[in-house]
Amino acid sequence: MRHWNTADGAIASVTRLLAEANSAASTNAALKEIACPLVEAIEHLPDAGRIAVFRSVAPFATFSLVAAPSFSNYEISALWAAVETRDLDRPVREQTVSIDVRKPDAAGALLQVFPLSMSWRPPALVIVSVHEAQSPARAPRAFGRLVDELVQLSNLVFEDRMLREMVTEERSVFDALMRTAPDAIIRIDAQGTILDFIGASERIFGYSASDVRGRNIACLMPEPHASRHDDYIRAYLETGERKLPDFGRRLEARRRDGTLISVEIALSEVKGPKRSEFIGTVRDISQRVRREQESEQLRRALEEAGRQSALGELAASVAHEINQPLTSVANYLDALDLRLASGEQDRDVLRDLAARAAREARIGGEIVRRLRSMVTVGEVDFAFADFHEAVREAVEIIRHATGLQGVRVDLCQEGRQASGLFDRVQVQQVVLNLASNALTAMESSPVRRLAITSRALPGRFELEVADTGPGIPDTEKGDVFRSFFKRADGGMGLGLAIVSRIADMHEGEASVHDNPGGGALFRFAFPRNTRPDESEEG
Repeated sequence: MRHWNTADGAIASVTRLLAEANSAASTNAALKEIACPLVEAIEHLPDAGRIAVFRSVAPFATFSLVAAPSFSNYEISALWAAVETRDLDRPVREQTVSIDVRKPDAAGALLQVFPLSMSWRPPALVIVSVHEAQSPARAPRAFGRLVDELVQLSNLVFEDRMLREMVTEERSVFDALMRTAPDAIIRIDAQGTILDFIGASERIFGYSASDVRGRNIACLMPEPHASRHDDYIRAYLETGERKLPDFGRRLEARRRDGTLISVEIALSEVKGPKRSEFIGTVRDISQRVRREQESEQLRRALEEAGRQSALGELAASVAHEINQPLTSVANYLDALDLRLASGEQDRDVLRDLAARAAREARIGGEIVRRLRSMVTVGEVDFAFADFHEAVREAVEIIRHATGLQGVRVDLCQEGRQASGLFDRVQVQQVVLNLASNALTAMESSPVRRLAITSRALPGRFELEVADTGPGIPDTEKGDVFRSFFKRADGGMGLGLAIVSRIADMHEGEASVHDNPGGGALFRFAFPRNTRPDESEEG
C-alpha cells in the first residue's frame, strides 16, 4: 500500500497502529506489519523525508524501534538516541541532529517528531520525519501541518473509539447488574412519575416496566401513603426538610394483584441541572418478617411452656396439700351428720362443726385460686397493688409445694407501705420461677434453705431469692438470663429468660450474685410508681 485513497483511509491506518500499540498483547513484530505500509505511504508524500516509527516502552518511557525501512543500522542508533532525549511534552517538534556517524562534521539532519497518544496517557508511538542536510534549512511547513493534523485526528478518532468501547462495556456490566440485582430500583421525578423500573422491580411488584413507566409511584403504595406521597416530595423540595416517611423504614408495598408485602426502602435525591429526581431501592423482606413473626410466636410459646412446666411441678405438690383441707372438710361434715342423727340440740356445737368445715374449704379454695391466677395467660396488666401481699401469696404456694421436700422457706418483708403500680401476676411468676430454679439447684445440698425477701424502698421495689445450692460460676453469670441457656446440672432453663423479660417490661433489671451464706442470690428490681397522694415510707 504505497498511497492512501482517502483521508479516512489515512486516519484509519494511524488509528489502527495506535490501537495495537495501546494493547497489552501487542508486540513489535505485530506493529511492524502495520507500520511498514504506513511508513511507505507517508514517505511518498511530497517533502516527507525519511520516516521512522518508535514505540514507548513502559515503565521507564524508553523507546523501541518499530519500523525504519529507509535508515541504515548506524543511522538508527543515532536516531534512537535523539528521540529518547526529546521532551515529547514540549510543543517544539523540530531538532537538528547528526545521524551520519561516519561524517561527524557533516551538517545535521532536521527531525520532526509527532507523538501519538490519548490525552490522558503518555505517548504510545512516535513518528519521526528526517530531512537531510542538503534540504532547505527548515523542513517544509506544509508537510508538517499535514502530518500534525493527521496525528491529531487519529488521536481523536482513537479516543472516541476507546470511550465508546468503555461506555459499551460499562453499560453491559450495568445491565448485567440490573438483571441480577436482588432489589427493586425505581427512579421517579419530582411529581412522583416513574421513569425507570429496573433491578428486581418486575419480580417484586408483578408489573412489567412498560406497565408502570409514566404512572405515579402511588400505584405501588397502600393507603394512606399513596395519597400523601406527592405531598411528601413537594414539602421536601420546598423546605429541604426530609418528611418522607418511607426513608430507611419498613413499610408495606402493594403488588399488582393487590396483595401487600413488607419492604425496606432507601430513598436518595439526584439533583440535576434542571430538576431533581429520586431513586428508591426497595427490598422485599416478607420472608424475613414472616420468620421474625414465627420466631416471636415460638419464643412466646416456649416461655409459656416454661412457665407452665414450673407451675406444673408446683401443682403436683399443691395437689397433695389440698387433700388436707378437703379431708378436714369431710371429717367435720361427717361429725355434723352424726350429731344431727343423734338428735343433738346444742346449736353452738353444730355451728362450730359447720364453721370448721367452711374454713377448711376456703383454705383449699384459696390455694387453687392463687395457682390459677398465676397460670392465666394475658398481656401486661399494670395496676396498683400491694407488693408485699403479691410476694406473700406466691410464697404460700411455694410452702405448700415444698412441705414434703425438707426445704425451709423463710420470708422477710421490709418497708411498711408497699403499694405501687406493677403487674401482680407477672411479679408472682418471677417469685415462682426463681424459687423453682432454687429448689432444683438445692436437690443435692445437705442444707436446703430458701430465703425470699421483698423490699418496698423509696422509689423502688426489690425481690431477692437466695438458696444454699452450689451457686453460679462467675463464667456463667453473664449468660443465665439468656434465652435457652441451660446449665449442665439442670436448674437453668427458660425461667430466668422470662424473669429478665418481665424486668424489661417493668423498666427494671434482673441480676445474679453470690449468696453470702453459700449458693446463689437472684435480685429482681424495678421502679416504684405510687399514687400522687401516697407517701413512700421505708
